[in-house]
Amino acid sequence: ADAGRVQRWSLADPAQPGLAAPLTARGVTVLDSVSYSHDGKTLAAVGDHGALIVWAAHGGGRPVAADTIGGATLTAVAYSPDGRMIAVGNQYGGVDVRTLSTSGIPATSGTYLTSSGRITALAFSHNSRYLAAGTTAKAAPIWSTASLTEIADLPHPAGVTGVAFGTGDRHLLT
Repeated sequence: ADAGRVQRWSLADPAQPGLAAPLTARGVTVLDSVSYSHDGKTLAAVGDHGALIVWAAHGGGRPVAADTIGGATLTAVAYSPDGRMIAVGNQYGGVDVRTLSTSGIPATSGTYLTSSGRITALAFSHNSRYLAAGTTAKAAPIWSTASLTEIADLPHPAGVTGVAFGTGDRHLLT
């Protein structure tokens, strides 16, 4: 993601990647994070001015949904594997969790979770029961998606720039 657009690359022949038409977001100058839905039907990007943009993965370059979540720069986005939620993190440690319609469009409001530091990464567990975040505050909070409450805040020696759940959700990589 760059300069308010998402570049899509065809890897049908990985030895010769092809650039497809970019996906653009009107009025957005910076997109910080992108994510495909697990069913491959939609993709989302987040960026400056609280922009959350959703496109049909196989549609034209026009967004199917756009929303503004506060005014803070949005820094991370992740879809839940079960297709029911999307999480969006911001520069101030907030995470907005929204339900998705059957067509993959986020609800217009969600549940706001808080942490310390800039949200740098988000990941749902494979069973969608947990949401983890990387932060600049040397921590990785984990929330239950059923209750939307924090269940752990894992200390880290430095800012956490990536999070990933392992197979079976028994481990979290930071």
